[in-house]
Amino acid sequence: MFFAPAPLFLSLATDPTPLSAPSLEPAPLAARLAAATPQERRYGYAWNPSWTVSLGAYQIDGDFDTFLAGPSDVDRDLGFAVDFVIYNWEGERGMGLELGLARTTSTVSSSGVGTDYDLESYRLSAGVRLADRGTDDPFWIPFARAGVNYQTDDSSGAGDADGFGWYIGGGVDFRLGSHFALTPSLLYGENQANNTTEWMFGLLGTLAF
Repeated sequence: MFFAPAPLFLSLATDPTPLSAPSLEPAPLAARLAAATPQERRYGYAWNPSWTVSLGAYQIDGDFDTFLAGPSDVDRDLGFAVDFVIYNWEGERGMGLELGLARTTSTVSSSGVGTDYDLESYRLSAGVRLADRGTDDPFWIPFARAGVNYQTDDSSGAGDADGFGWYIGGGVDFRLGSHFALTPSLLYGENQANNTTEWMFGLLGTLAF
């Protein structure tokens, strides 16, 4: 009795091409790097604002000319400020153009002549900001800032003045999600108005858009 060969054995006999073994080559490098990258970094940064608005208060320490005879004492109130920043991001680093407006008030008294007066100052600033959000999308984003400002002082005494100046400083955006951050900031500045020199430590709330 004659039996026809099974199809598998017949194909092996007629096809000289050897069977290929399963591939043991590693996955492509790009795929391995993507798998090792944190999920936030793979799909973009959580903190990626085109522009931000910050509003907060500053504790101020510094000096200015009081134009009073004899020793004088300056009582500095909390200052308030609003900052607006337009960002351009390239990977982990961002460059921004910033505009700011700050208001401060002080009470000046002199024990020598018994004279008190109030001083109200407004400061308009413009500058640049450099931020670094890292490679692993951290919750804190440090930045440095510097620029120029124009200040006007209005007083009930002899301290009316205005002038130009400069500032330099930095801060950190501690982000709470993708659209809000708490932003401590430290600034040092000098201005021609009443020969003002100031250190300003502030805490601001920042909205990101």
